Amino acid sequence: MSSKRRKSCIVTSLRSLVQLVDDKMIQYVKVRRFIDLFLHIFIATSLRSLWSNEQGVLYANIGNRFN
Repeated sequence: MSSKRRKSCIVTSLRSLVQLVDDKMIQYVKVRRFIDLFLHIFIATSLRSLWSNEQGVLYANIGNRFN
């Protein structure tokens, strides 16, 4: 195998390796964004339900005091 052909083969292999790593990073970023979005929605709805439960308990206590 000539030196020029060997260099060409190495360059092609490196390019394909870089492309593979780039594709995996793009997939990782997409999955990471989805997980972050899911966690934000989950935390927001949990806090909202907790807040509404706390308000319900507060209103129930106020109602019991006046009855």
